[in-house]
Parts: sequence; C-alpha cells; structure tokens
Amino acid sequence: MALSMVTDAQVPNAGEELAAIDRLGRALLGFNWFARVGESLPQGFVERLRSLMVIAGYDNLPVQACGSWSSACRLAARRDALTGFVGDIAAELSRLRDLAAARHGADLLDAIVEDIIGLVSGTAHAAAVGAAILSGFHDGAGIREAARAAELASRAAILAVAAGEPLHVFVVLLGIFELGRWPIALIDDEFWIF
Repeated sequence: MALSMVTDAQVPNAGEELAAIDRLGRALLGFNWFARVGESLPQGFVERLRSLMVIAGYDNLPVQACGSWSSACRLAARRDALTGFVGDIAAELSRLRDLAAARHGADLLDAIVEDIIGLVSGTAHAAAVGAAILSGFHDGAGIREAARAAELASRAAILAVAAGEPLHVFVVLLGIFELGRWPIALIDDEFWIF
C-alpha cells in the first residue's frame, strides 16, 4: 500500500487525501512488520528501492544490508532513520502537521493520527518481539527501538499524505517497513536496511 502510494499520481483534493489516509491506516495493520529482517536484499528489491529513493530526491544512494538484530540496534542507536533524510525530524513533522491541519482541521487530523498510531504501536511491537525472538535476539531495548521506528515512520507517512505530499521520503521509508524490512538509518551517505 505505502509503496504503491509513492508511484500513484498526486492526491488532488482534501477528500481524496482523507480517503488515502484511511486506506493507509487500514493497510498498516496488515503489514508484515519485521518479517524479512536479516535476510539478504534481493537485487530486484535494491533496484526498486533505488528508483523510489530517486522519486524522493536521493540519487545513487548506496544501500547496505544489516545482517543481525544486534548490528541493526547499534546502527539505530547512532542515528534515527528519519533524521538522515530530513535533518530535524521534529521540525519536518511539525511542518507536515501544520499543512495537514490547515487542510483537514487540527482536531480531525489529530484524532485520525492517534487512532491509527494506537493500533500500529501494538501491532509493530508484537511483530518486532516475534521476529527478534525467532532469531535469538532478546534485548528488550533494541526491540522497543525497532517498534518505535515503525511507529514514527507510520506517523510521519500519515502526516505527509495528509499534507498533500504522497511522494515524501517518509512514505518511501514506510514502504520499506511494508516489505518486512527495517529502514535503519542514513549514515555516512549509505542507507542501512535490516
């Protein structure tokens, strides 16, 4: 769902944006959160990811695979994935929220976002716990970090769509979660994915 939104035409009006947010919210519950972490990145996946990153404004970005939960958590501790792409996460989220609130009303927007995130939070956390335990990783802090990253990516993508920016890099990053991966961080001009 999130990846297909990136390649769809711009959402032309507020009513269609709300419908897109609703579809995205429903799709989030069906994501295979963390289902493919640790697997090698197939060439087709890397090529598709690079084309999506070009759409989001990142040409020739090297993609690196992280092979273990412990390595992924060490990288995530260095930098939040969204920070590497937008600099100041709080400022960009605030900008998107302001645009979206102007289009849809702050109360409606906040209610929609919080309802969706409330559902995503538990789902993503449970999936992170399951995937980590299956691979023998039992660090609660690392698992919480992965779930927090999924929640933040979901919130950021919802705000981007609500603000009328469905091609925003936040939507691309959420699409990586949709594929069962964890987009860890942009570090030293390399995009790390678990």
